[in-house]
Amino acid sequence: MSTTSVTFKTEDIVKAKAKEIFSTFGLDMSSGLNLLLHAVIREDGISFAVENKPSAEYVAWMKTKLEEALERRKDPDRKVYSEEEVKKMYGLA
Repeated sequence: MSTTSVTFKTEDIVKAKAKEIFSTFGLDMSSGLNLLLHAVIREDGISFAVENKPSAEYVAWMKTKLEEALERRKDPDRKVYSEEEVKKMYGLA
């Protein structure tokens, strides 16, 4: 069976934690990743939940932005743009 090399980038902490976990099973990084790849093929998909949950930092940032926008709505002197004006400003008209 021929083999090939795969190179990818990940964060240092992700690599370290994965290496630590694989080692508890007596696996090196290459063997652990091969195990994952074989599981994806066997299952014809990803056999664990992949969810798009926003981070706590993002939720806090979004909450702040929403609160700021709600405060700006209270300003009686604020400029309100029509859809046509926005399209013109961004060259979409």
